[in-house]
Amino acid sequence: MASSRPTGISRSRSRSFWPSQRDPRPGHGLPNGNGAGSLDDSTAWDQLREDAFFPVCEEPLKLSDGRILDSHRAILHADDRKVLSVVSGGYRQGADGGEPKRRSGGYQLITNEAAVEAGKEVFAMVFGRGAEEGLRPLNLTMPKTRSFVLADFTAPKLDALLVTDADEYWSPFLRVLNSYNRTCKLEFTVGVIRKICANGMIGEDGFTYSDAHSRSLDAWLEDVRKNPLTEYGLQRFNPERTKNRLKTLLTVEVSRDDFLAGVAKALGLNPPAKLDPGAASEAEQKRIAVHWSKVGTHLQKLVQRYQADLGDNAYALLGAASEYASRQRAPGMHAGRVNALQRRCGQLAATMESTTKLALQPKEKKAAERIENAMRLAPPRDGAG
Repeated sequence: MASSRPTGISRSRSRSFWPSQRDPRPGHGLPNGNGAGSLDDSTAWDQLREDAFFPVCEEPLKLSDGRILDSHRAILHADDRKVLSVVSGGYRQGADGGEPKRRSGGYQLITNEAAVEAGKEVFAMVFGRGAEEGLRPLNLTMPKTRSFVLADFTAPKLDALLVTDADEYWSPFLRVLNSYNRTCKLEFTVGVIRKICANGMIGEDGFTYSDAHSRSLDAWLEDVRKNPLTEYGLQRFNPERTKNRLKTLLTVEVSRDDFLAGVAKALGLNPPAKLDPGAASEAEQKRIAVHWSKVGTHLQKLVQRYQADLGDNAYALLGAASEYASRQRAPGMHAGRVNALQRRCGQLAATMESTTKLALQPKEKKAAERIENAMRLAPPRDGAG
């Protein structure tokens, strides 16, 4: 299956609908979805519509001599006429020079608004009819090209999951991923979110559907309504199972020396081999080390904070990893990596249900060694990371 991760994103716009997302005390962030200073629901929805629900249209591509280019068509912003993308599945010339007729197959245009509305219906299938009415925007990520959108929603009216004695709250959320140029698939995901700092971690208890814009949204919704479980694995969410899984992570031991390697495992970090001692010239190593030193310093600070709050366990490790995965402005992060890395964190959480100690592979320990070597080669400036 092709990756649904958008690639090649260098700049992006993002909006958080919580002006202040983190309280340094465990359990004192957004326990009821009504943190001080948060936008009210109607304002948050209005801002989402303004940012992401802009009108789009599709048109045939014409050559300079007026002929229709059969294989592709343009997706445009309907108001300013800026081209968002050129996609496959074009038009054929109409008979006797008439209006061009769209060819079957190829890219199916689905607007961001339609994708969010479909996501709300999926949410209702998982959490029960009426649950979607309590959804409110949490985060919006969109590149400056507006070619894709990643929108997260939470449902403050649903019961939060009380996980630890420190009053840490996790709650279900909905993610909608859509694009106008196939940089990512159309995707609906139900996951869980840590309300202290809005970390998202998508686990096996959630539901995910993705499609490479190859069929109409109406056709899929009609199909999923008929066969939600047998065809799509769509079933009611089990909050007790998710709560127990997260609590289990508190009992999985992680030694202090293994924390950075564990984060590398959760995030799939793979620093270059040239960071190994003697693997390249000193000048080249220092050049490469600058980037990885920033990444390592940032991760080190997260690890220290979560260890202090939660102890030497997998829950603290995944807290640090998922916070990094949720911050597109962190060193080494960008908008296109958020969804994939949050999913990796959830997958690791699922694998640790039946273990008492974090298991590490040599490559993950090697990744941590290379990051630590980078920090020695290019020590961060005060305040960096």
